[in-house]
Amino acid sequence: MLTVFLMGNYKRPRELTWVGGALLLLVTIAFGFSGYLLPWTQLSYWATTVVTSIPTAVPVVGDVVARVLRGGDQVTGTTLSRFFAFHVSVLPPLFLILAGMHVFLIKRIGISATPFGLPAEEKRPWTEYHKKSHADGYPYYPRFFQMDMLMVMGYLAVMFFLITVAPNLFFPRRPRSRRTPSGRRPMSTRSGTCSRRTRCSGSSPTSSSGSSSNWRSSSSSSCGRSLTRKRRRTS
Repeated sequence: MLTVFLMGNYKRPRELTWVGGALLLLVTIAFGFSGYLLPWTQLSYWATTVVTSIPTAVPVVGDVVARVLRGGDQVTGTTLSRFFAFHVSVLPPLFLILAGMHVFLIKRIGISATPFGLPAEEKRPWTEYHKKSHADGYPYYPRFFQMDMLMVMGYLAVMFFLITVAPNLFFPRRPRSRRTPSGRRPMSTRSGTCSRRTRCSGSSPTSSSGSSSNWRSSSSSSCGRSLTRKRRRTS
């Protein structure tokens, strides 16, 4: 598309061909954006959170757009369902319609010419323009159509092979597992760990509120120190 833009091949009579190609690019980006959340991993979750926060920088309508994308104030299961429906129900037919229109315009108007000269037939309205005759060229169908279908079938064959043989090839080994590192033990917060506060602190609470709060802080610190000593002894 950059080459087409720099060479000016988007000009008359191929404005609609250029617009169709630009829309196809936007649909392709939407495919990647909506499909990135579908694995539902930490990486996809936070990436979607960042991307959906970008519209909030736009005044007035930014917050509304972000809320519509997420289905709420944050990225949740509703966002996942919304992105999945958009990815498999809206984008594929839209892509096929735009691709069909793009191919039709290429067949109807022809491939863009070089920018170094404009033939007389290029100045006619595009409704009167059919196609250029290239006696030494190849027709789009069946030659180029078969080449395109060959590439599509090759891509589908590779994808189905990966999905069937190695479905977890591009995923982490255990994306949702939470294992405690070796050498660390989770600290219990139950009251049974330190049976009595008086045993850890050596004092008892008083009736006043200030002394009671001081007793709690001292008892918690002394209780933590005693638990640390017990762990060291057992280890």
